[in-house]
Amino acid sequence: MKKNIMNTRLSILMLICGSPLFAVGADVFNPIEQSANDFLLEGFGAKQKGLNLFENFTYGINLEAEYNNNIFLSKDDEESDLILRFGVPLEFSSGPEDDEQRLALSYTPTYEAYMDNSGQSNLEHNFNFSMLNTLPKTTFRTNVFAAKSENADRFISDTVSKTLYGLDFGVEYDLTGKTTLDFGFGVKIDKYEKAALFDTEQYDARLAWLYEIGSKTKVGPYVAAERVFVDRNASQTGLSLGVDADYSIGAKTTLIGFVGVERRTFSGAGNTQTNPELELAVEYELTGKTDLSASVYSRVTASFSDPGLAYDATGGALSLTHAATDKLKLKGALTYEYDDYFSVDGTAFSARNADYYTFRIGADLEVSDDLAASATLSYLLNESEDASRESNGTTFALGLEKKF
Repeated sequence: MKKNIMNTRLSILMLICGSPLFAVGADVFNPIEQSANDFLLEGFGAKQKGLNLFENFTYGINLEAEYNNNIFLSKDDEESDLILRFGVPLEFSSGPEDDEQRLALSYTPTYEAYMDNSGQSNLEHNFNFSMLNTLPKTTFRTNVFAAKSENADRFISDTVSKTLYGLDFGVEYDLTGKTTLDFGFGVKIDKYEKAALFDTEQYDARLAWLYEIGSKTKVGPYVAAERVFVDRNASQTGLSLGVDADYSIGAKTTLIGFVGVERRTFSGAGNTQTNPELELAVEYELTGKTDLSASVYSRVTASFSDPGLAYDATGGALSLTHAATDKLKLKGALTYEYDDYFSVDGTAFSARNADYYTFRIGADLEVSDDLAASATLSYLLNESEDASRESNGTTFALGLEKKF
């Protein structure tokens, strides 16, 4: 059964990026970065009878060493460091991922130790609870997540300590044999430790009617609403409509996403904009061992660092994965985003439009059934009309993941 429509944006990011965790067993690429919708992993699912707690509980150890030549993403006086990470993933699930009733719980504390800048050392947390319940005509999905992180941020050229809370709830109802009604509701709350940054609350609701054409295509209209509250900045209301699609072309190509138009209003001066709304992703199997993924997106994003401003984010990503052997996987990813800033309250502001690029290559090696290793080389470039906001950085990371 098709994913709930509220997970469409997340599905696109996961198709291109994989997991955002640093651990090696997961996909280490996250090329769309913070400018993209940074909701955490999608839901797992709901409870089975006869559950044996200990057979369904797993834990592990994640180790990573990363050299970073610009830990604050600053323009001048770049500070390099060696960062050691130690994580302990704890996971519980009621059964296999394809179960129709399933629940899962995961929590990973990760300690980051900076060798030269000990004041940057921190303990990060990543929590996720998900539940799935599939009935004959209705599917319910619930996902609750929370995270505490501290990372360099390209918008302020410094580290940002952030706590994230969120909820996704979705219902998919089979109207007839060929039509499906999808409803979703989501909440995402960002809290920042620095007083100069703006806490943000985002609420989304979405309804889509999908019609199945043949056995490989679902297409139909959607309507959506978004409400964003930003501390010390204009709140935003977005109303949109468009077309949603899930299309398989043969056995090798899958296309998912939506195209629409959004009317967005801002509090205060009453500024109103009409913008295109776009998120599309395609995955193509080049050969039996090589997969190509690509995505494009365009959306309005609230600024958490610039008073009175928001920006149109337009970008795309391209990634390639090649299975060199049964145990060795090679990867490459390239992304680009253009941020076009505008005033939400009618006040003047200095130019700060920016182009943001990332490039990654790496490899994952399955050493044994419960041990994996990885290596990743990354380069980031931020070019801006405001020269003080420009930066670039290179990182190289080696990791190990052990499961028990």
